[in-house]
Amino acid sequence: MKPSIDLGYTIPQGFFGLPALDDPEVLADELQPRIAQISTAAGVEAQKLRDLYGTVFGSLIAAGAVYIGFGYFRADDGSVSTATLNVFVKGSPETKAHIAAAQILAAHSEGGSAHTPGMSATAVELPCGPAVFVMRMTLPPSDVGEAPPAAWQAQAVIPMPGAQRVVVIDLSTASVTDAAYYAGVLDGIARTVTFGTPTPPRQQTSEGSSPVLSNITRVLG
Repeated sequence: MKPSIDLGYTIPQGFFGLPALDDPEVLADELQPRIAQISTAAGVEAQKLRDLYGTVFGSLIAAGAVYIGFGYFRADDGSVSTATLNVFVKGSPETKAHIAAAQILAAHSEGGSAHTPGMSATAVELPCGPAVFVMRMTLPPSDVGEAPPAAWQAQAVIPMPGAQRVVVIDLSTASVTDAAYYAGVLDGIARTVTFGTPTPPRQQTSEGSSPVLSNITRVLG
């Protein structure tokens, strides 16, 4: 898929991105071998993966997704650690990056309009410009028997300089004990973001794998 904006970034090894998001027919054809690959590597039933992808990809694209990926890793204790990684391009009323970042920080900080329990927001300076990291840990209520599982979500929200757009890199996992590791993954991706170079996202190879992957013993498969 060709990006609609001049945006570049690197996806770490271990994430499987859905192909051809802008062409549903091509996506359906190309998804079959990808599902087989992931199903074998992660030990997940292929039909469950088809149902998952079929449910989520349409709504994510409608929300501005330019990348949809799923990560399957083998943790040091032998368990499988999974995560979802999505990259969005969304509209913004502000063209000045530093002002947009300040507004995003205020909205997600305690007392802000977008703040929710368990959320923290931190201003950061990336090579591409100012950004805000938003993290949230959701724990199930102790008094509810059928409560959803705990989840950790983090976003790097990066205003595009001179444009009424922001890039949102969204990483979430139910493997909450690996939150610190995935925070490092998000930070690593955010620091590869570039503007003004019309190149598609790059997928790291084993030869160029990032140091942020050091906490995982190996990629499945």
